[in-house]
Amino acid sequence: MRTWRLVRPTALLLVVTMLFRSSQNMAQTTLSILGHDRLDMSPSLIGLVMAAASLCGVAATAWFAPRVPAAARRIVVTASMALVAASLGAFAAAPNVIVVACAAAVLGVGGGVAMPTMMTMAGSGDEARRDRDLALYTLALSASLAVGPLLEALVLGESGQSLPVAYLAFMAMPLVAIVLLVWRGVGGGRRLIGRSPKGTASAGYRALLANRQWRLAVTGTLLYQVPFVAIVAFGGAMARSVDHASPAGTELAFAAFFATSFAARAWVVRYAPIERKVGAFFVAAALTVVGLVLLATGTGVVLFAVSLAVLGIPHGLIFPVALALVAEGAGTSEGLARGNAGLLAMVNLSSVGIPALLGGLVQLFGYRYMVLAVLLPVAAFSGLLAAGSSRSGPLRSQGV
Repeated sequence: MRTWRLVRPTALLLVVTMLFRSSQNMAQTTLSILGHDRLDMSPSLIGLVMAAASLCGVAATAWFAPRVPAAARRIVVTASMALVAASLGAFAAAPNVIVVACAAAVLGVGGGVAMPTMMTMAGSGDEARRDRDLALYTLALSASLAVGPLLEALVLGESGQSLPVAYLAFMAMPLVAIVLLVWRGVGGGRRLIGRSPKGTASAGYRALLANRQWRLAVTGTLLYQVPFVAIVAFGGAMARSVDHASPAGTELAFAAFFATSFAARAWVVRYAPIERKVGAFFVAAALTVVGLVLLATGTGVVLFAVSLAVLGIPHGLIFPVALALVAEGAGTSEGLARGNAGLLAMVNLSSVGIPALLGGLVQLFGYRYMVLAVLLPVAAFSGLLAAGSSRSGPLRSQGV
């Protein structure tokens, strides 16, 4: 029996996941530095480019990803890696804003298809191991996110802070993923669980809205989404403008963020299944508030890194808990694929206009007041989560 076939998350799937997410995150977090340092882009323009990329990702996630049959998942993930590699090459050579915007759009499409497809593959194994498998998948994500900024800091330091060299170095990652996928494959042609998605997207998404676990997963994820968008879109520019950090120093602060995220997900793997999933969301909300206040009031690179380290903990907690809730309410392969795609589509759709809005706040009031404004959606979605989790009483059978 070939051990490379995916029955539950295997080493190959986890490696491909890490290569993909590390390169995607590098492009996302470095975009504001590229726009600020090389192309003299305003915060509002950077926000608009990020919003356009998010919109492309939402379209790919909501329309295409749920329709991918099990037998085609490896091919689709391989094609997505090619799009990510192409976008990194375009960022490296970008002479103007138009090329940057096109590269961001391609990156959005590639990530919008790859992420939900691999999430479905990771959650399609034995139900008894599902929570742990999903936690391992998110742990692989955090490992790549923790190591990626360290690697980028090293490349920037050795290349004289050259952003094109950094982009080209990370371009190798999706190319390696393509080689692995072509060589061995992930998932092959086997059906993972149940049947492939059928029916209309609108009918599937209407069913999701009636699913309580899915609604709780979306609400819990949304309470952290605006802070995460603020960190990814403007964290680098804030560190450069307010704390006068070097590009390498900025990436080290991001490494602290993703290191604590990795630690939180390792904890989830150790103790999965988490019995009080909604309780974990509220812990994440409290830590988010602490981290944002530190980010808004702290001065200097060290406190910037400390605030990102605090904010990394909720980043690590929320995603594996949300994926476990989606899987609990899925029931079939169709439900799992559409639930994962729906979760990412809702989260990304909510973020389409956020970068532009935050960029406008930066121009009007500065970075620190923009960070304080981000506390408002955290409080709002925490309130919605409390209302949604108590409306019908606790879901004891699902451990919520």
